[in-house]
Amino acid sequence: MMDGDLTELLDALAAEHQAELLATLSGEAEVANVTACIDTATKQIAGALGLEKREARLEAQILASCALQVNRAWLIAHDQDVLTPTQADAVEALIARREQGEPVAYILGEKEFYGRLFRSPGRAHSRPETELLVEAALNGCPKTARHRC
Repeated sequence: MMDGDLTELLDALAAEHQAELLATLSGEAEVANVTACIDTATKQIAGALGLEKREARLEAQILASCALQVNRAWLIAHDQDVLTPTQADAVEALIARREQGEPVAYILGEKEFYGRLFRSPGRAHSRPETELLVEAALNGCPKTARHRC
């Protein structure tokens, strides 16, 4: 291998792992990748709230998506990407709020309800009675007119 080839290889590796290298060189704590972050958040949420692992993982993914300003597909596609300390802190902040029992809808400031997204910071949480009322109203509509109800 030529010296130029080795230099190019080292530069490529350094660019690929830049955040991890900077954290190591600066003596900061170990920086986690997306998978490790989601796994840790899942355990924290499940432990704090007594949720099933599947539900806790979904909440962890939703909160991480919000904190990182990406969709859940990105989390899956970039599962080995190393988070910057700023990104990790943003995820941890939302997870901490959830661990305290704050509903995900309040944290996000939005809630999907019957296929529609409602944004209302601090108040975006439908009550079960509201959902039952909507179901009853929809059941009263003729099937051919449901899209208008």
